[in-house]
Amino acid sequence: MPTGIKFVWGAAVAMTLMCVVGSIVALGVAQNLKPDGGQTANRIADFTLPAGYREEYVVNIGGYLAVSYYTGDGHSHIFLIQGPPDLRIDRDSIWDMLPAYDRTTRLTVVETRSIVVRDQDTPLTISEGANSDGVAYRELAVPFQGKGGPALLVMSEPLTRWDRATVFTFVASIR
Repeated sequence: MPTGIKFVWGAAVAMTLMCVVGSIVALGVAQNLKPDGGQTANRIADFTLPAGYREEYVVNIGGYLAVSYYTGDGHSHIFLIQGPPDLRIDRDSIWDMLPAYDRTTRLTVVETRSIVVRDQDTPLTISEGANSDGVAYRELAVPFQGKGGPALLVMSEPLTRWDRATVFTFVASIR
């Protein structure tokens, strides 16, 4: 599959999963969900968390799984999201959803490249911007095939905390 098509597919999966889980969190469902000691994350992929991160909450609704990790600083987060195995991406539906999820007003892509996650080539995107508190941060997004369906890793940290070696060591640990 050509790299351009892979990138569009990856972006489509990422947008779908982020919109679904974002809607679940926005509805307040995730506020009442407690950490489960890694059980949900283990259904998505095996990995080694960077130092300082701990599980914040899990979402397991309608075949969608999501795990949130945080450091406690209020700005550093890791989200691991997986859709159901039969999730099919309709490109036109994705483009219809884009106006509701406008990342371009706050983020600028600073790096894209192909990497291998779980023995599959996939696009990696790093963006930079400012959050709603005005804190400058970077965000990494990597769509990949999880253990049970299409998955997405999103990692956001303030620029003052961002350590490229740590971030790429974490991504390389996903198996």
